[in-house]
Amino acid sequence: MAVVEEALIDEAVRAGRLRRYDLTRDADLEALREILRQHQQANPRAAERVSIGLDLLNANAYELREDDFRYLRELVTEALPEVPVRLVATGAGFYEGEALVGDLTGLLRAQPAPAEPAKKAPPKPPQNPFAPHGGLRISKLHYDKDRARRFKKQAALWAPALALWGATLRLVAAEGQVTIPFKPGWVLDDKVEALCERLPGRVPVIYLNPDRFKEYQSVHPTRPLALASYLHSLACHELTHLDSGRLHAQGHDERWMIAREELATSTGHLLPVIARLAQQLLTLPETPQQRRVRELEAIVRRAAPVLAERVLDALWQRLRAKPPKGVSVAYINGFFLRNQAALLALITEQIQAPLQGPR
Repeated sequence: MAVVEEALIDEAVRAGRLRRYDLTRDADLEALREILRQHQQANPRAAERVSIGLDLLNANAYELREDDFRYLRELVTEALPEVPVRLVATGAGFYEGEALVGDLTGLLRAQPAPAEPAKKAPPKPPQNPFAPHGGLRISKLHYDKDRARRFKKQAALWAPALALWGATLRLVAAEGQVTIPFKPGWVLDDKVEALCERLPGRVPVIYLNPDRFKEYQSVHPTRPLALASYLHSLACHELTHLDSGRLHAQGHDERWMIAREELATSTGHLLPVIARLAQQLLTLPETPQQRRVRELEAIVRRAAPVLAERVLDALWQRLRAKPPKGVSVAYINGFFLRNQAALLALITEQIQAPLQGPR
């Protein structure tokens, strides 16, 4: 077996023109595993070959055959095509094979010194800035490219609305017992208002048109319940399409229409919850009804101590006028005088309790 001159190899490694990995060293093995994992993520079609390579790296290096070394080297070279790769097993008395070593020697001798590394181009914006939590579908025929580009740049501004759409879908699905997993998304298509997309091997996506959503919100800027009704209606429509397999429905046939109406009817009580979510996530202004309720609550809070005193006086007078059997008026007077502060605090708390909401 021909052996590459060690001085030539060492020089190439120091100059960065050759990468050498020792399969008996844990650090080199872990580096190779990471290289293969990244190659697998970037090239899903190579998943099976990478899996075989990882199994070889987990085996004892001294038990690998010549073709195992060759397979590993070709796989790593595929992942790192810019620099030749050398695999060795220290003390094993085995390198890579005569023909392969000869080819590598010629390559090292002919290869020029490395040039200055080129400056990396600025990273391209992600195709879907909402991944992995939401989908994005852009129509090439029915949507302007510049509008789509601006939309992706403003993804952070649309994230709260996407969270509201996803919450609406999940609330309706949970109440309507739709068990198929899905995720929300935006569809940029002037001819589509909402869309349910199911592709083989992928999680279904239920899309909403952000332009139509924004238009509806602009029409009802101080009516979150109207916005909730709009989202609830679309959610029922698309979730019925998602669940059409179980319902044996096709398109918008009679079975689909019945199922859609049943889902809308059984989840109508969610509208106030969705409206509250819309107000919080989209920071909508306070409605006139909410402002009136807040003013009334403030009045009740201010009046609670006075009302408590009146309630306590009425109770005291009633008990003195008709004391319980075996209880004297003197005892009643002493009890109220000793516990007046505690009784007032208790009655005040009971008056204000409905203002605190459910605990």
